[in-house]
Amino acid sequence: MKIKSVEQYTCPMRCEGDKVYNEPGNCPVCHMHLVQVNEHKEQVEAHHTHHHHDHDMHLKKEKNNKPANGIYTCPMHPEIRENHPGICPKCGMDLLPEKGIETSEEELAYKRMAKKFWIALVLSVPVFIIAMSDFFSFLQLENLASKKVWGWVEFALATPVVFYSGWTFFKRGWNSVLRWSPNM
Repeated sequence: MKIKSVEQYTCPMRCEGDKVYNEPGNCPVCHMHLVQVNEHKEQVEAHHTHHHHDHDMHLKKEKNNKPANGIYTCPMHPEIRENHPGICPKCGMDLLPEKGIETSEEELAYKRMAKKFWIALVLSVPVFIIAMSDFFSFLQLENLASKKVWGWVEFALATPVVFYSGWTFFKRGWNSVLRWSPNM
């Protein structure tokens, strides 16, 4: 009498931890194709063995130069662990360093975002003033130019705010739609 082994499937991204399914299909969380548990374990072990070897070589090189950068994780999906900064493959948020990691790359990302904020603020204040000029009697902008001209000035000032300062949000929003994981 031969006993048939039951095949089990799991999400390769481990969205639901160690949860397994009895039938193939897609993960209900991230919609990736489920893989067989044995196949997934072999892939993970092979990856860790290869990664461990690369990591050891990297550490030997780093001892001579500078300390290793460490591990970066997603605040919403702590199972996502990368050895470099970037964005979460599930939700698109920035990966943050774990404690004890050099934050020079994090500081650079902060400085880039702060620069975009200040540019957006400088360009948005005049747009606000122009748009609200009808409500303030002392601002008589119609004496300087027509409403049509002021509309074009607002457009010119608002365009860099939306497309330069806000582009990251559009990109992350689009990625979350593609992954069926909206987070905004």
